[in-house]
Amino acid sequence: MSGAFDQPDERLADLDPTARALLPVLRHVLVTLERPESQAWRLAFSSAARGWGEARGLALAYRAQSFVVMLSADRPQPLSYNDPLDPIDRDGLTTDELLILGLLTAFSRDDELAARAFLARLVSFGPAKEATLRAARDLADALDPMGPAPVSQHRPALRLVS
Repeated sequence: MSGAFDQPDERLADLDPTARALLPVLRHVLVTLERPESQAWRLAFSSAARGWGEARGLALAYRAQSFVVMLSADRPQPLSYNDPLDPIDRDGLTTDELLILGLLTAFSRDDELAARAFLARLVSFGPAKEATLRAARDLADALDPMGPAPVSQHRPALRLVS
């Protein structure tokens, strides 16, 4: 993930591969929180599975969902995010999205002081539960700093043996 997350006009193209792959997962989870009937969580999990492979991707999506749910519970207002399905909006980043990615970047660099500063801004300088901090660290620890692994499209061929 990129280190400069203080510019709210930063574009998706400016992010490193890990942040670019994680962002749609986070956005679909946020859609689910806002509109549960959308079942956008399914898109979050399938996007993660495409990016990191089924086993690792589903585990990452679960961690992302846990973190976003806890973070949302700690805030007085909903997190702002761009629609992951809108071809124009999804190229931009909201301040909250930048703060989330900054928080995860700080944890991946073992900079707990910076991570706590990002979290304080995310919860509007109110108290954040320690469980939210742990969930963020768990997600950051699970992310590969080199980005998502390429998923092989090769499938084993089945043959009938008699």
